[in-house]
Amino acid sequence: MKKLHYHCYDFSPPWIREKTPLLLIHGHGADSGSWFTQVPDFARHFPVIVVDLPGCGGSAESGQRLTIEAIAKAVRDSVRDRYGDRLNVMGISLGGFVSVELAARYADEIGKLVLIGTPHSFSEELKITLRATLEGYRHLSMKDIVEPKIGRAFGRLASDEMKRFLADDILKTSKAAYLNLGQAPIEYDPLPRYPLIQARTLIIAGELDYIAGPDQARKIQAELPGSELLILADTGHAANLENPAVMNPRAIEFLLA
Repeated sequence: MKKLHYHCYDFSPPWIREKTPLLLIHGHGADSGSWFTQVPDFARHFPVIVVDLPGCGGSAESGQRLTIEAIAKAVRDSVRDRYGDRLNVMGISLGGFVSVELAARYADEIGKLVLIGTPHSFSEELKITLRATLEGYRHLSMKDIVEPKIGRAFGRLASDEMKRFLADDILKTSKAAYLNLGQAPIEYDPLPRYPLIQARTLIIAGELDYIAGPDQARKIQAELPGSELLILADTGHAANLENPAVMNPRAIEFLLA
C-alpha cells in the first residue's frame, strides 16, 4: 500500500523538549479535516499528526481489499519518522479499530490510547446484517448512502452546519473507497488484540451513540484493566465534532498526565 497523506501541527512551547506526538485517525469515509475541532486545542500542548486513510483526503485509494491490519501497518509506516520511541494515538469509530490494532501490534511504541465511538466487537449475527447493508450500498449513489446517516451520527448538540460539514466531508470520498473501507471493520476481530494492549487507555462514548454507545464502551473498559471511561451527555457517534468543549479538555488532561 502506498504511503498515506498526513499533516503535522505543533504550536506547543518550543522550550518543552519532551513531547509525545498524538496521532489522530478519522472514521469511515471522512478525512483528516474532521479533526478541525481538536487540532488547535491539542497542538498547543504537543505535536499532532492527522492522517488520511486510504482513499480519503489526500491519500490514494488502495488497489487491494482493505483490512484493519493492513490499514494499521500503512498508518504506522507512513508516520514512523515523525516520532521517536513513543506515540499516543486517538481514533474514532473505524479509526478506533485501527488504533486498537496499532496499540496491539506496536505495543512497545504506543504510550497512550484514546478510543472514541469505537465498538467493542461485532457479533456474527450483526456482521451478516452489516455485510448485507454494505452490499445494498453498491446500488446507491454516495448522496443516497450518506445523507440519511448523518442525522443519526449526532445527538442533541450538533448544529445544522456541523451536520452539513460532516456530510460534505464524507461525500468527497469515492464510493469505491467508501465501500472498501466499510468492509474492513466488519471482518476485523478485536477480541484477541485487547490483551496485547499495554497503553494507558481513555474510552470516550456519546450517551446517544447508536453504533458504539456506553454499553460498548464499558465492554472495552472491561477488556483493558485500568482504562478510564468518559460518557458525553446528549452526544452521538461523531463525538469529537459534536462535543469538543467537554471532550478536548478531558483528553488533553489524560494525554499530559
